Amino acid sequence: MTSLRVLRRVALAAIAYLGLAASAPSFSESYRGLYLWAIHHDLSGIWAWVFPLQIDTFIGVGELALFVGLADGWSIRSRAGAWVVTTAGLIVSVAANVGHVAGHDLAGRATVAVPPLAATAALSIGLGVLKRVVAKSAETDAEPDTDTTAVAS
Repeated sequence: MTSLRVLRRVALAAIAYLGLAASAPSFSESYRGLYLWAIHHDLSGIWAWVFPLQIDTFIGVGELALFVGLADGWSIRSRAGAWVVTTAGLIVSVAANVGHVAGHDLAGRATVAVPPLAATAALSIGLGVLKRVVAKSAETDAEPDTDTTAVAS
C-alpha cells in the first residue's frame, strides 16, 4: 500500500472520528437548549425531558438514513425523504434553541444556534466524502482484472 493510500485512510478515519466527536456535544447542547425552551413554555417533568428528543431525533434519524442511503447507493429520489426530515428537524431545533434565549443580542442567539448547525454541517461534509468514496470504490470494482501474474492453464 502506498503512503498516499495510508494517509488517505488516516484522513478518512479522522473525518469520521471528528464528525462523531463533534456530534455528541452538539446534540447534548442542543438537548439542553430545547429542554430550557420546553420549561419556559409550560412543559414540566417527563414532558420537558422528552421534548428535545422529539425534535433532535428527526436530525439523528435523518442523518443515519442519509448515511445508509449513500453507503448502499440509494438513488437521490430515495434519499429525498431523509433530507426533508433532517432539514425540518434542523430548522425546528435552531428555532427552538434560539427561542429560549432571553436577550435579543445577536451573539447570544448565534451561540445557541451553533450546536444543531455544527452537527448538521459535520454530517454534510462527512456525507460528501462518503459519496465520493463510494463512487470511487464502485469505479475500482468495475475495472477489469489486469493481473498479469496469473498463469493460464
